[in-house]
Amino acid sequence: MIEIDWKTIRLQGIVLLIIMAILILWWAIIRLEWEKPVVNLNLKYPAIGPEQRISFSLSDKGIGLRRVWVGIIKDGRETVLFEKNYPPPGFFGGKAVHEDMVKFTVEPKKLDIPDGDAVFKVDIRDFGWYNWLNGNTALIEKEIRIDTVPPAITILSKNHGVIQGGSGLAIYKLSESCPSTGVHIGKNFFPGYAGYFKDPNTYLAFFAASYDQAHSTEMMVSATDIAGNITNSPLPGYVQKQEFKKDVINLSKSFMERMFGWMMPRGVSKLTLSKLNMGGMGTKMMKMVMKQKNVNTLDELIKSALDQGVRIIACTMTMNIMGLKKEELIDGIEEGGVAAFLEDADNSNMTLFI
Repeated sequence: MIEIDWKTIRLQGIVLLIIMAILILWWAIIRLEWEKPVVNLNLKYPAIGPEQRISFSLSDKGIGLRRVWVGIIKDGRETVLFEKNYPPPGFFGGKAVHEDMVKFTVEPKKLDIPDGDAVFKVDIRDFGWYNWLNGNTALIEKEIRIDTVPPAITILSKNHGVIQGGSGLAIYKLSESCPSTGVHIGKNFFPGYAGYFKDPNTYLAFFAASYDQAHSTEMMVSATDIAGNITNSPLPGYVQKQEFKKDVINLSKSFMERMFGWMMPRGVSKLTLSKLNMGGMGTKMMKMVMKQKNVNTLDELIKSALDQGVRIIACTMTMNIMGLKKEELIDGIEEGGVAAFLEDADNSNMTLFI
């Protein structure tokens, strides 16, 4: 006959219940954490234009993120911009998501959101049991403006003709205050400034033309409002060609520099082709042998190398020491310092340093 030790079974059951109670209590304590999720949202401007990229980070140090919702409330209507639900954590917190980066693009016209004042709303919740099992909530609401209309530009000044190397003044009015505005002369930008007139939206910009800009150089006024809308308006004017005076200044060399110049060969034909020069006899003999063997002359070899993209670089430091000028070098030879040569050599398949 089998005897059942009910006392032992009851004791084991009590121990098991205590363990389960401890685990449930531990799990409840974790679930009841009250720390809110953290949102790092920084809208560049308090306005949204025709197309704006928005990104922000969110995190939760507790049990993990549950949901993120982003929308715009305009005239009592709620438009969802972004929504994401996160997987629930396991019993031991295995799959919890504690950090994430949210990225999306807002295009008000595609979403049928009219221009005007609105509220930008972000709602983030975690998996905590706080707030009647709804979790801790991080709620952000920012007043913004939907603005898809670019600023209007009215040019007030009349004469904008400028000579090469000269300067001019443009005065213009904008339909709204803009954080970025100014005059473009070709690729050069000259910012505009307000505060010089009674109308706060009237700007002036001083501009200049480079000495080498052509008559056809594009001249225009640009304005970018806080929503990112951009307007470009042609600036009536032109760049007038200017004849600049040219003077040649002859720089005299020192006695030592002149000595180096006398010792340097004049042209490719004067270069020695052999260390056994013997008063020029060695060079003449080498040229004769090269001609007999149908070998190209040194001048032809240099020209062929340059035509094939070979770069011949003269050391700038050596030229400075010897008083040599660029115009004294053989045509096609470049100047370069040691640092520039080493950088080019590192990117080259073959390098010869003499």
